[in-house]
Amino acid sequence: MVRKFGKLEIRGLKAISLIWLVSALIDRLWIWLDRSVPSWDPADNLTNALHFKVAIEQARWLSGDWWMQFWAVSTKYPPLLFALTVPFLQRFGLAADSALLVNLLFSAILLLSVYGIGRHLLSDRAGVIAAILCVLIPSFYTNRLQYFMDFPVAAMVAFSFYCLTLWRDEQSGLRQWVWAIAFGVSYGLAILTKQSALFFLIVPILWLLIRNGRQWKRLLQLVSSFAVTLAIVLPWVTTNWIYQISAAFNSNVKSAIDEGDPPLNTIGAWIYYWQHLPRAVSWPLLILAIAGGAFWLLRRKPISISLQNLSWLLVFWLGSFGLWSAIVNKDDRYILPTLPIVAIVLAQGLALLRPTLRRVAIGLAGLLLVGNLFPIGLLPMTQLLSPQAAMQPYTGTPFPHAEVIDQIIRAQPQQIANLGMLASTPTVNQHTFNYFGNLRNFQVFSRQMGRDKSQTEEELRSLSWFLTLPDRRADAGRRALTQAIAQSPNFRLHQAWTLPDNQRIQLYKRSNLPVTVQPIATSPAVKLDRVEVPTRVPPDEPIPVTYTWSGSWQQLTSGLVLLTWRQQNGEANWLHDHGIGLGSLYAPAAHPNQTFQVVERTAMQPPDVPGTYQLEAVYLNGKTGEQRSLSTLPITITLDPAAPAVPAPELDWVTQLRSRAADLPKGRDALEEIFANIGQLNMFDPIQAYAAQAAKTLTVRLEQNPTNADQAYALAFAYALLQQVDPAIATLQQVVQLDSRNPNAFAYLAAAQLYTLRPIAAQQAIDSALAIAPNQPELHLLGTIAALMHGNLWQAWQHWQQAKI
Repeated sequence: MVRKFGKLEIRGLKAISLIWLVSALIDRLWIWLDRSVPSWDPADNLTNALHFKVAIEQARWLSGDWWMQFWAVSTKYPPLLFALTVPFLQRFGLAADSALLVNLLFSAILLLSVYGIGRHLLSDRAGVIAAILCVLIPSFYTNRLQYFMDFPVAAMVAFSFYCLTLWRDEQSGLRQWVWAIAFGVSYGLAILTKQSALFFLIVPILWLLIRNGRQWKRLLQLVSSFAVTLAIVLPWVTTNWIYQISAAFNSNVKSAIDEGDPPLNTIGAWIYYWQHLPRAVSWPLLILAIAGGAFWLLRRKPISISLQNLSWLLVFWLGSFGLWSAIVNKDDRYILPTLPIVAIVLAQGLALLRPTLRRVAIGLAGLLLVGNLFPIGLLPMTQLLSPQAAMQPYTGTPFPHAEVIDQIIRAQPQQIANLGMLASTPTVNQHTFNYFGNLRNFQVFSRQMGRDKSQTEEELRSLSWFLTLPDRRADAGRRALTQAIAQSPNFRLHQAWTLPDNQRIQLYKRSNLPVTVQPIATSPAVKLDRVEVPTRVPPDEPIPVTYTWSGSWQQLTSGLVLLTWRQQNGEANWLHDHGIGLGSLYAPAAHPNQTFQVVERTAMQPPDVPGTYQLEAVYLNGKTGEQRSLSTLPITITLDPAAPAVPAPELDWVTQLRSRAADLPKGRDALEEIFANIGQLNMFDPIQAYAAQAAKTLTVRLEQNPTNADQAYALAFAYALLQQVDPAIATLQQVVQLDSRNPNAFAYLAAAQLYTLRPIAAQQAIDSALAIAPNQPELHLLGTIAALMHGNLWQAWQHWQQAKI
């Protein structure tokens, strides 16, 4: 009697274990040989894994706040892959090679699932052959050797489909419930691996709903499985749903336009994945599997194939291809979760061949794998039989990425740095350098610059490091910024490196950094040692200012300053609150008790009221809330309309946030410019330290002056940028009291309530706004969303009719 484990035979499990072991040895050999650097998406994913490592190591499992922070670590992609990678990073180190060990886990899930489906629906032989094909199919091995999300999600979708299939065919009532719950769990985990998993099982589920008709027990089981799935994915979805809307547009519509994918009104869009199928699975496997099926049809040799089971596989395959063909953005990776089922169908075709031909097919596919992955001189053959599948390891000289990061850290050892990237190649891009910078304990970041030629001057003034790579194909914005850096007297070439392909990258550094840090012997208490400002300047024009601070590293890194330039003999003033070091101080860089001097070179924005202003300074400890007045020499500035303008650097980012927040009462007309500016600030400050500084300083300011509506708007805005929703709502409730005749104030409160899925509370704010401005379209749009959320379709329709955005 054959022993079984669940629905799988022990003999089959041994075969799958051997297949997995061979696959793992091949993969790890390739990874060991490869000395390349991760490209765009793998590097971005690896960076996410590093962030989840920090989050998990700081876990407070019983804290609701920690869970909120955990779900918000990655707003674009779900967390399961990254969280499962963390143990490998902890055990084997932070390198990409360590992270790729997680694919061995997903490989095991994929092989067992495919074998299980094949054995259950077709035969044990078909299941084993399908598992072998999942090792040999080019799209699988080219994806599992990189830290993409598509191979893991393919494994999880296959596991979900396996559970769904067993539930479909189970006759025992108790086991039906077991497999229904198992499907709910696996489907939820698949979606938490990558949200695209949702689409692959839609058509099979609809097929089952139609087939089962009024079998209410079955329907209840399926609904229960959906409830389990929802419980698993809901925490991440509710935290990040608003980001998914913009991500869906950027990754689908915008990417399709940028990449030139065929539009949906052309035949090319609907046959795209069929055309690419030979490239995905290789010509030999496809042709010989079709030959096996054709041979069976022609000979009509009796075999025990259930057409119902075969049609079930085709429902998944055709449904997935159909749905993804209807999505405008096309990429072979997107349909990778379909290929396990394709492998099962192909395996059945091969199983119908004579053993000799079957061995030839598998042997040839294995030879193509070796020829595609290793430099053994088979590329001419592999390019013919498995086009565009070659991915041989790079074994040349190392790339200089780590050296670039080292140079930046040596120049600014106590500071966080942001590298402006003016290149976009697989090896030189913002994601790759951001990953290498984050490997250094998150001290260096990188962001793409030069996207918009109109922003050249602002980018040039806002960043201190740039990396350039000559590229004639670069767009106009990148070329303009590259040229401006090379010609600017404020930048100098710091160092250059030659890449393995003989291209040269150049690292430029600002001559006078906006913040400099030097160790000195001084008292630990923070002092304002010096302030350098011009004595006469015109009103309402940026003023250059240099602050010199000293104190212990702990006090400096946790310190913010409340700076008030107050008019003598008058009521006017302006604020220059910010964190010491403008948010650039890197806390782990020194011992907390070591003392340093920090020099800030920045600019501030005065009002349009002439007069003489004097500085008042207060130190605020951002961790303890301690406040302490700082003694300063009498420092004054005279705002004189007749004074000549003085060149000034870019305004600090906290000042820019407050300035933009002042336009929030204007509503829709100002929002586009506000968010465009904030989007730039987020590029300049990759950790959004400016928003945290603004929140802490404005909290104190609003406590001192609770009737200041401008500060209330700015504080609510800062909380929103930090995704601290409850404090943002509390502040917006204060805003609507201070600006009670402005419908936009209530609209912001309603939007925040909708973000937290509180439609009834949002509707109350919407009603208050409509009482002031009954014809304002965006209020009716918010009303439509709120009504839909609490199920009032008629009210939603009424609002929609008036929401003529």
